[in-house]
Amino acid sequence: MKSAAASLAVTISSFGINQGVGSESLSEFFRAVRLDRQVGSSSKYVQ
Repeated sequence: MKSAAASLAVTISSFGINQGVGSESLSEFFRAVRLDRQVGSSSKYVQ
């Protein structure tokens, strides 16, 4: 669980904040790699 949360944090930081990727795109990515099953990853949460 800690590694999933760490992956989520790094992804949001790297792509969402630094690269300006939207929350909807990040949410789709988390669903594709199945991180959404372990941590909250809806677009509203990612914002």
